[in-house]
This record gives sequence, C-alpha cells and structure tokens, in this order.
Amino acid sequence: MQSTEFQLNISFVLAILAVAPLFYWMLRRRARFKEPALGFSLLPKFPSAAGKTRIALPQLLLWASFSLFLLALLNPRLLLERPEALNTPQNLEPPTEGIAIYLILDQSGSMTEKVTVSGFSRRKISKIDLVREMTAKFITGDAKMGLPGRPNDLIGLMFFARGAHVEAPLTLDHAAVLEQLKQYSHVTDRNQDGTAIGYAIYKAASLIAATRHYAEDLVKKGQPAYTIKNTIIILLTDGMQDPNPLDKGKRLRNMDVPEAAAYAKSQDVRLYTVNVEPKLAEEEFAPYRHVMQRASESTGGKFYMMDNSTSLEEIYKDIDSLEKSAIPSSIQVIDKESRPDLYRSIPFYPWLVAAGLVCLLSSICLETLWLKQIP
Repeated sequence: MQSTEFQLNISFVLAILAVAPLFYWMLRRRARFKEPALGFSLLPKFPSAAGKTRIALPQLLLWASFSLFLLALLNPRLLLERPEALNTPQNLEPPTEGIAIYLILDQSGSMTEKVTVSGFSRRKISKIDLVREMTAKFITGDAKMGLPGRPNDLIGLMFFARGAHVEAPLTLDHAAVLEQLKQYSHVTDRNQDGTAIGYAIYKAASLIAATRHYAEDLVKKGQPAYTIKNTIIILLTDGMQDPNPLDKGKRLRNMDVPEAAAYAKSQDVRLYTVNVEPKLAEEEFAPYRHVMQRASESTGGKFYMMDNSTSLEEIYKDIDSLEKSAIPSSIQVIDKESRPDLYRSIPFYPWLVAAGLVCLLSSICLETLWLKQIP
C-alpha cells in the first residue's frame, strides 16, 4: 500500500517559536507610543465619520502576505512512496550479530489434512497452509499477533519427509527464504513419503555447526563475519518418527530423535519441536510425546502440542519471547528526500510564495489607489 507523508522544516518551526516572545514584546512596546497626527483648527467643519467602520482590507492582505511567506519558509511538502519502494529495505544497516534459526517443516502426505484453528472466527485449514502462513509471520513479524519479526537473525529453511532438503541455507536475505516458503507443499511421490524426524534434526544441526565454524574462521583471519550468539532449530511436524521402509539399513535416515537431539546439544543447538496434529494429544500417544519432550528439553528447548487450547500462533509467540534477537547496533533512518527513485516530493512553497506576492501587491494597490486616505 502506497504511503503518504506530510513534512515541515522543523528547525525553522523551532526558530519561530524562539523568536515569537521577542516579536510579541516589540509589538507591546510599540503600542505605548501614540501615532503621529496633524491638528486642524477647523476640524469640526469636516464631515463626521462617527458610526462608520474603517476599511482595513489592505492591512488584512498585508498580514495574509506575511503569514503566507512564513508558511513558505516552513517548506511544507508531501512525500509519496513510489511503487518500487514497497519492497526496498529502508530502516536497518545489515546486522552483524544475532541468532541462527533453522526452520524444519514436515511435508509428508498427512500434512494435507485439515485442522480447526481458532481466532476471530473458527476456520478449517490444511496443516501445510497453516504452517506456511504462521511461519512467514514469525519471520517478518505481525503487530496484531505481537510478533516483532526476526530481521537481525540468520534464517534457514528445510523441508523433510523421507529425506531432508535444504530450501534456503542460513541467510539474512529473508525475502529469499519467504520465496522458498511459498513453495512449501506435501510430497506427491509415495516413495519419497515418510517422517524422518531424527535425520532432519541431525542434518540441520550439522549445517548450523558448519556455518558457525566458518564464521569463526573468518574472525581468526581478521575478516568481518556475522557473530552467531545462539543457535536453534524449530521443527514442525504432525507425526512421530517413521522413516521410509526403503531406507532400511541406512543409519542416518533411521536415526532416532533422542540421538539426533544429543548431537544437536553437543553443537550447542536448542531444539523446539512443535506438533501440529491435535489428535496426538490423546492418551494413547503419551509415550511418543514424552520421548519428543525429553529430547527437546535435553537441548534446552521445548516441546509444544497444538490442540484446542494452544494455537500455533501462541506457540510461535512463546518461542519468540524465549529467543530474543540482538538489538541492532546502529539504526539508519533513510533520508527520503535524498531518494527520488523511491519517493516523489511535492513542495507547496512555490504556491505559498505566489499567493503571498498576490496579497502583498493587492494591499499596495488598494492602499495607494482605490482606498487611499487623505488627511
């Protein structure tokens, strides 16, 4: 949506406010002196002007001219955002430190099933659509949800089913991550279906460790590098560990969740596991939930169940509150008037000066010609 902003020369406004008391004092002092007058011995012979109102139009025009010139000095203007500015980052310099977050999203066939979510109105939505929608808001932020976004953090994106595929490596280019997130969908090939949760955790933790070591090597060489303060994995799934039978005998593809969590812990990676299938809250699935909970908590993370009392929105808000991002070291506010490619300026001072000149000339003409006073 195109934005419009009205601006004034604030420094001149402050100067006027500073000089205003002096100007008022001068007017008050001037009022103490009598205006010069010429006395006539036969003044009573002149027609009386009693009861008549003196025409003060020239004076009014003079004051209007003065006011318009003052307004012109304030340089009022409108700044209209051009369409190409809507997708241009404007507020922050590239951050130098923050949290590395890998988002691991389940794309097994069962994610196409619909769940009922609460909000302003209850609605049914597929688990994949719900995860895609809420994950995008977690990354970019949503004021209505109370999510500030993660602008300073490295974000990585991975989809998993039978295998685990990196869609976006850890990056500050969140637009690229969001673009890949739009492609999030379930697997259609039955041979690629499955829920290899342990393998996905292990692969993401390995990539996080590699990124951290690479940054540390750059620092040792005296080169600038992004400082990773904390590392976390957020895994969203609707099922339990269930590798594809075609991967029988493959150790990594069949790695169980506790072992993968232990590896993540060894790499200082916290694991947050979110289950988006409300049915798994039933008592028969309690052993599975306990395994996932213990695995997540062993890393310093948490296990969440989306059910009738807890929404995915609330879960993301809780994770966001637990994993505070670093405050940017420097904030650069863009000078919109210096970017004509992004903002179009419409100044009003030419019209105000023209109107002031018209009022001034009109006042002079009226006072010297049509409304001239003769003593």
